[in-house]
Amino acid sequence: LGEWAFASTLLRRAVQANVARLDRDTAAPDASFLGLVSSTADTSACDRQLIAEAAPQHNDIFARFLWSPLTTLALPSLLKRNVDSGWFSASAGLLTLLMLVVVLLGPWVMALPLFIISGLAVVIDNRLRAINLHDAGRLRWIPRVRIAGASVMLILIAYRMLAYGFGWGCGVLAIWTLVEMFRAAEIDPWLEGAKHAPWCRPSPDMAALILLVATLFHHEILGLEIMTAYVVITGALATRKLHS
Repeated sequence: LGEWAFASTLLRRAVQANVARLDRDTAAPDASFLGLVSSTADTSACDRQLIAEAAPQHNDIFARFLWSPLTTLALPSLLKRNVDSGWFSASAGLLTLLMLVVVLLGPWVMALPLFIISGLAVVIDNRLRAINLHDAGRLRWIPRVRIAGASVMLILIAYRMLAYGFGWGCGVLAIWTLVEMFRAAEIDPWLEGAKHAPWCRPSPDMAALILLVATLFHHEILGLEIMTAYVVITGALATRKLHS
């Protein structure tokens, strides 16, 4: 019993079960086989394969063209350090809380980058959980917390804009945007696995970026209008895709 090793036991059980033994260098790239990782190069190759297979097939435009490439670059280093995905789910929640504090106490424009960055934390968390075969069901509340935080943030921003004399129109645009975002969130699970262009899915991060850029150029109302138009149009495209 003192010489028992977990890895040796797994290998012996696999051989006893008549698992095919293939050479790693000559096996087909898409073949399923038992391989022995004996070098750093083998480990890196395995990591790259896991990262590629864990990549989501469909995402919104912001996640596909920005967060997904950044996550792919960061994952090899995270896997080598064996970083727990829970750190990123906690970071997303903490950034959402900090965002609300900034909206209440500081310049509200600084809350928008915090919300956008929390989206990256969610994407990394999902990819790590897919690679490590962790059940993500119990963490489905994280995107909901982000959407709820974004809703409170948008209402507070509209209230502060009203206080600054921007007119009641900003409140109408904010509420319209919230209604469309919640409607899109309801149909989003039905679009999982469907083939569609990434711009057919409303992206909360893209909506926040639109408002952020417009605010930096002192066009807050224009930013709200463009953000609302973006959410309404992409939501309509998502609804059409769902019905088709």
